[in-house]
Amino acid sequence: MKIMLKVQLGFMRSLISVVVLLVVLGCQQHKAELFEDMWPADDSRFTAQERKIVAAARSYLEQKNGRSFDARYKVERAGDDYEVFAMFVGGYEDGRPLFYPGGHGIVVLRQDGSIVQYYPGE
Repeated sequence: MKIMLKVQLGFMRSLISVVVLLVVLGCQQHKAELFEDMWPADDSRFTAQERKIVAAARSYLEQKNGRSFDARYKVERAGDDYEVFAMFVGGYEDGRPLFYPGGHGIVVLRQDGSIVQYYPGE
């Protein structure tokens, strides 16, 4: 009976360890994929118009915050306007940017780069 109990406990410990490992690996994979479509302001994957829009959004954000910063951006069309999603980089780990809660904002701009609205992160 004692041997059977020890075997069951050993199995349960192993099972729990495997589940925890899978959860940790799954979370890391999800984090890496979460912002892979956000790029630095001057990234060549942006079109020329998108780079112009990102530059206007970045200039607005830096003026609003009173300092320059590192960020990753995503541009989406919203009717005649553009929405620029900015995730502010808090640091780097193994060359990958680290983001922090509330470290984002959305800037809505017209095609000429003028600001329509700003939604800060919370």
